[in-house]
Amino acid sequence: MARIVRFEPFTVAPRRPRPALDRAFDRMVLDTLGLAPRYAEARRSGLTSNLYETESGYAVELPLPGVKAEDVEVSVQENQLALTVKRQWSAPEQARVIWQGFGSGEWQQTFTLPGEVDAEHVAAHLEDGVLRLHLPKAAHARPRQIKVQAGAEAVKPIEDGAAAPAPAGV
Repeated sequence: MARIVRFEPFTVAPRRPRPALDRAFDRMVLDTLGLAPRYAEARRSGLTSNLYETESGYAVELPLPGVKAEDVEVSVQENQLALTVKRQWSAPEQARVIWQGFGSGEWQQTFTLPGEVDAEHVAAHLEDGVLRLHLPKAAHARPRQIKVQAGAEAVKPIEDGAAAPAPAGV
């Protein structure tokens, strides 16, 4: 009989019925190995995102609560989307932090898109804590509709390695 096991790459101890002890053990081992800060930062800085593809381009959505538009840098080169985000966040005065899901900091993340993007026409918009990017596909990466012509004279055959001239009006 097959057994499905949840993949947890940063869990040191195998799962047992006592998850609180597992987390404490994981923290103790990761602290001892000097890995805890990197693990915590990786969990905190990873951005969840949505990626959509249309015929003309890609759309990316990223939740960025508490981030101002001027604190977001977006760069695109070929099919690589790079983001740098800064967020200033602090607890209210005279408050004791009990639990904090997000805080201040700066992080970078790079996304590999399925195809090349026209970097000159990328648009970014931040509204209601969601960054929306419109990334049009590069002209050579877009599908091209080719009209089929009838008749023997429409397209000349290639002879002696010379390219056939393009038909008029195409």
